[in-house]
Amino acid sequence: MMNINCSLNCFFQNDGKCTLTHIRTASSTPHPECLHYIDKATAYAMTVQQAYIPKQ
Repeated sequence: MMNINCSLNCFFQNDGKCTLTHIRTASSTPHPECLHYIDKATAYAMTVQQAYIPKQ
């Protein structure tokens, strides 16, 4: 387990630490400091939007 310090406003940042647990595809618009950066507001908006998509 790695301990990565993070001060970005990222979905994976919690109490100054990165909580990303699995390697994933880098974001299409990476942050200069992190390839996996996802803005918290954007991530929460996507999560809420997906919650309202009816399952077929």
